Amino acid sequence: VLNWNSGAVALYDGIGAVPQREWTTYRLSGPPLDELAGPR
Repeated sequence: VLNWNSGAVALYDGIGAVPQREWTTYRLSGPPLDELAGPR
């Protein structure tokens, strides 16, 4: 759930879900992703 999505955050809080704050989200795109994928 994205932090700005207060409705979704409220829903999960309301059903007793607990956020996992020890997680870090990463995104890999563009040239770094192409380089990782290697030749096609």
